Amino acid sequence: VTDNQKEQKSLLMFRDSFGDTLIPFFSNAFGKAYYSKATNYNIEKLMDEYAPEYVIAEKVERNISEYARTPSVMEAPKRTVDQSVIQNAESGTTVRFENSETDADYFEIAGVLDPSVVSDTSDVYVKVTDGDRSDIYEAFTLTDDESDNGYLMYLKKQNVQSTSLGIEIIVKNGDTFTSVASDTLEAR
Repeated sequence: VTDNQKEQKSLLMFRDSFGDTLIPFFSNAFGKAYYSKATNYNIEKLMDEYAPEYVIAEKVERNISEYARTPSVMEAPKRTVDQSVIQNAESGTTVRFENSETDADYFEIAGVLDPSVVSDTSDVYVKVTDGDRSDIYEAFTLTDDESDNGYLMYLKKQNVQSTSLGIEIIVKNGDTFTSVASDTLEAR
């Protein structure tokens, strides 16, 4: 954290070692600057804690692919989907629901999409049914050494009423919504 009495605005910057050389420039340009070297950006928690006006995520070019492997820790954004247009398709899509190893305040819903139901431009939604309440969230898409078809979403534990949830994975391709997996799972 740096404090500069001559400036007013605030900054939260996620950085790697390359960002070390940028600290003096940003610290002189902002009244308060908060720096994090964490590889899993816990953006929601730090946004709540510091309420910055600006956020920067700096990463050296050779490590840009890390964004596709380790998404920021934040509750997935809610989405509105007309459920009457959702089609069904059988697939080998996997689903898991467990406590997050990244942050104890979250559950993770994750898995791998069957390649037959996804394209490079697909969006992945997760419908979570918790008791009488159902919400649809947009998940991060992931890539790793084994697949380019992974997905992951974080769900705040404080917003969950039970640890047994109905989970449905919905893939959006263009204007088409397809339910590709569903299960009732309990957090491990």
